[in-house]
Amino acid sequence: MVKYVSGAPIQVDVNTTVNYKNKIEIGAGYRTSSSMNFLAGFYISNHLRVLYNYNQTLRDTPINNTHGIILSYRLGDGFGNKK
Repeated sequence: MVKYVSGAPIQVDVNTTVNYKNKIEIGAGYRTSSSMNFLAGFYISNHLRVLYNYNQTLRDTPINNTHGIILSYRLGDGFGNKK
């Protein structure tokens, strides 16, 4: 994603995630001159997954490094393959 706000430098976000057989998921991202982020998670069932994310700032900001946990529930076919 590329973002431009008048009076500020252009900002670029690059993110990627890899999912292995709907069992585990890992990912990483970078925001130009601002932060890096990492995530790892696993699928508890076909409908429920848990992810942990960590954001590392690369410069002094009012909000420093953060941790988070995401619970995601999907209805219907869940996270399974669509037919």
